[in-house]
Amino acid sequence: MHHKVVVIDGFHALVGGLNICDRYNDLPGEPAWLDMAAYVQGETAALLQKICRQMWGEKED
Repeated sequence: MHHKVVVIDGFHALVGGLNICDRYNDLPGEPAWLDMAAYVQGETAALLQKICRQMWGEKED
């Protein structure tokens, strides 16, 4: 899978590219690629946490 989700505490989360590579830095003669993420909070972050826990095989609270 190529999901990029960061759930901080069940209330704050990031969803998006979040890649780490030299292509995302300005290098001589090569402009950086743009990488974006969306910050979400509240019910959406809680749902993302639930989905992530299910994918990792954790039992629900």
